[in-house]
Amino acid sequence: MTMTKSCQCCGRVLPVLAQFARLPAPSIGFRDICQNCEMLQPHEVAQFTRATVEREYALQRNSKAVRKSDRLAACLARYAAEGKRCGSCYLSKPVVDFSKCAPRSDGLQPYCRACDTLRRQLLARPAGLALWQTVRAEMRKQNKS
Repeated sequence: MTMTKSCQCCGRVLPVLAQFARLPAPSIGFRDICQNCEMLQPHEVAQFTRATVEREYALQRNSKAVRKSDRLAACLARYAAEGKRCGSCYLSKPVVDFSKCAPRSDGLQPYCRACDTLRRQLLARPAGLALWQTVRAEMRKQNKS
């Protein structure tokens, strides 16, 4: 029966007698790194070390882009079932009724396309902001109850 040992550098499980060098005479046992990894240059060891690979994978998995894509997928799944509520008219509408907006946490505009078109038309007029605010308040009153 051959004894096996896991290399601390590459993580491979190898036969002890064939792949691991003995420790100096006063101590008993074998080195923690296999003979192949001992021959590598220091920069090569840093590239192929199991801990380095695991650390890079964890960083990649926890990167901002991955977290954002997970968050977007969760929001879109929830919106597919319930619909997204428009911030102007307060009606729940399907996701296709909202334009995209990358900076927002859910990736969609806060207003539906119909309300956004109305908002743009009203804001283009003189005193459009006041007119938009009154129209928006009226829409909310109608749809809240």
